[in-house]
Amino acid sequence: MNKLFSTEGHTVLLFGLISVAALSSGCWRGVSRQVLATVLSFHGDVAYQGSEQERSQPLTLETNPGSGSVLRTSGGGRADLALIPGALLHISSNSEVRIEELRLTKNGNETEDGIVSPSARSRAN
Repeated sequence: MNKLFSTEGHTVLLFGLISVAALSSGCWRGVSRQVLATVLSFHGDVAYQGSEQERSQPLTLETNPGSGSVLRTSGGGRADLALIPGALLHISSNSEVRIEELRLTKNGNETEDGIVSPSARSRAN
């Protein structure tokens, strides 16, 4: 009788541990990551500075500004960027824009509409 009770007790304990592990892994907040903006178009002189320590360089279509980047346009310059899905930024002439934050939180359990909280902050001077 002790042998049978011992085996059933271990089975119940194992089942309980598996249940707790499955429930705790199924309910999570998702993964939050820094993302980069995409340059859609630009015209004229647009300068890009990746951080305060870097030197300014001309903006290209291959440039992907991220958090902390600064973009400056001259008299005839302008640029269009996609910061995050659904958020576009137009920089007109004689402007300076600092991208302060680009972040997406994705729900790993969802295959459709998985982006939970997109965040984009910029400051214009």
